[in-house]
Amino acid sequence: MTQVRPRLVRPRLLTKRLILEPLRPRHVEELFTAIRESAPQLSKWLPFVDQTKRPEDLLGFIRHTSRGSGDAVWGVWEKTKDIRSKTKRTYCGTIGLHGISLDQGVATLGYWSRTSVSGQGYTTEAAAAALLWALDELGLERVAVSAGTGNTASLRVIDKLGFEREGLLRSAQKIPSRRRRLDWAAFGLVRKDLRKVRPKLHRLCGSVRPWE
Repeated sequence: MTQVRPRLVRPRLLTKRLILEPLRPRHVEELFTAIRESAPQLSKWLPFVDQTKRPEDLLGFIRHTSRGSGDAVWGVWEKTKDIRSKTKRTYCGTIGLHGISLDQGVATLGYWSRTSVSGQGYTTEAAAAALLWALDELGLERVAVSAGTGNTASLRVIDKLGFEREGLLRSAQKIPSRRRRLDWAAFGLVRKDLRKVRPKLHRLCGSVRPWE
């Protein structure tokens, strides 16, 4: 008998200051604008940035992550007084859990932040919410994350989230805007760490709740 795998439901999430909404094709213009605005910084670390020349370049990614893939990717917006209003919202960046395997209980965290809102802790807050959802709602046993060894902003986020450093991925990635390959530091968060890390995650993002 063929085993039916559980469907991965990607909820919208609210934190203290943010709205996390699963990316959909209707978000493509906001996503593109934020990427191009932030390209000088993001392109140092993320190869997709130089490959994104127009909004249409992002549609394949959005459609893939919103349909039956093993990814949960949220756009991140500042919370407004009327959370259902889509006017005057600031798009702050993207948070993703990639390669989710409910069978193995694993996923990989990814994120980037819009340059104009950097330094406000939004990425850390949104990532904390995604981690709590992954560990509490999906019951994952392990979440991995990595960052370029020179990417101090990303490494600060990882440290604040309570990940443990596990090793070094030498010559892990080629970035088109650079003439050399980058080393990446590898980190992990496992279920046995949760008792220690959970209070920290809640301090970062408050009480995480889904909304319709």
